[in-house]
Amino acid sequence: MGNRCHQECPSNTFGPNCELECGCQNNGECDPVTGWCNCPAGYYGQKCEHVCPKGWFGKYCQKLCGCLNNANCDHMTGQCHCSPGFTGDKCEKTCSTGHYGDDCLSSCHCGNHSCDSETGECVCPPGKKGAFCNEECPHGKYGPKCSFRCQCSNGERCHPVTGKCLCSNGRLGPHCELILINFSETWESRS
Repeated sequence: MGNRCHQECPSNTFGPNCELECGCQNNGECDPVTGWCNCPAGYYGQKCEHVCPKGWFGKYCQKLCGCLNNANCDHMTGQCHCSPGFTGDKCEKTCSTGHYGDDCLSSCHCGNHSCDSETGECVCPPGKKGAFCNEECPHGKYGPKCSFRCQCSNGERCHPVTGKCLCSNGRLGPHCELILINFSETWESRS
């Protein structure tokens, strides 16, 4: 453009005397002759109006992301953004013991117990419960998170880890359903 045709078209214009608009989006560069949009990394389309689909990145979205474990890939650079509980260039590593969260940067506060690598919640062994795994299962419950119901009869207790009925004196059977009779006492009372 210009009286001696010595000036390039201003940004986002093209054609004779630069009278036409390109309409490039997302910082796409307009070709001053053809009006085609030259898209930056991470975008595609005639007007650079589309973001790369999930799993793709780079110039015209031609590169495949290598992220693992449901990580998101930056549509421009291909850098992996790990889901909570994972770390590494490709999010290929789980958090080490005692750590959790985004990039495994948070520390667990579970004493001798491990924590969930995503949330940091203490993972209690069977027979224990509570925020810090410091509580025994209540009467009638056992197992992981104290989520199983004991099968013991007559209100007898069960082992908090295995669920095995712990029969008190005078009771027998896998569920403490039998009563032990002392035959010597019964015979003497009949005499």
